[in-house]
Amino acid sequence: MKAELRYKDLSHKFHKMSQKAANSPQCCILLDNALDSVAPHIHDLLNASTSAMNELCKDKENVDPNVQQVDELLRSTRLKKKEVQSKNLRRKENWLDSYSRGSTE
Repeated sequence: MKAELRYKDLSHKFHKMSQKAANSPQCCILLDNALDSVAPHIHDLLNASTSAMNELCKDKENVDPNVQQVDELLRSTRLKKKEVQSKNLRRKENWLDSYSRGSTE
């Protein structure tokens, strides 16, 4: 969500700047050169963050299997089934109730 907002903000900012620069060839060249000089830095930053994420994933894959089992057990204990009260709201008969009913019939 935050990435979408940043994208909208940057797009709007760039669009306004390019619209103003379109009136002057010198401004167009300046803006084009600025984009060309910034693009490699952006690609380097993106590649660095992607490689860092890949290393984190590899580290997670090499985790001890016992630790993974403990994680799975912890997850399963969090997902307990909710205890539901019985829908039979009548009072259960005790032995005395059933005995007295049997003797009167």
